[in-house]
Amino acid sequence: MRTALRIAAAIAFLGCLLWAVSKPAFDSITASLVAFATLFGTFVTEGGGKATMSQKVGKGSTAIQAGGDVKIDR
Repeated sequence: MRTALRIAAAIAFLGCLLWAVSKPAFDSITASLVAFATLFGTFVTEGGGKATMSQKVGKGSTAIQAGGDVKIDR
């Protein structure tokens, strides 16, 4: 999936770059910059590791930590 996104972003960047070279204007240059940022972003967000949670509680206290909705019945 990530490879397909990178290929699509690279093609879009090359297309926008050719457009900016052939008809330099605000919109073509802006599109080239956005396409480059998208392509760059696919490499920056490489590590999609699992999120971790941690917390510290005081002595004699109870802590509840969850990644979603929690219902507590007492």
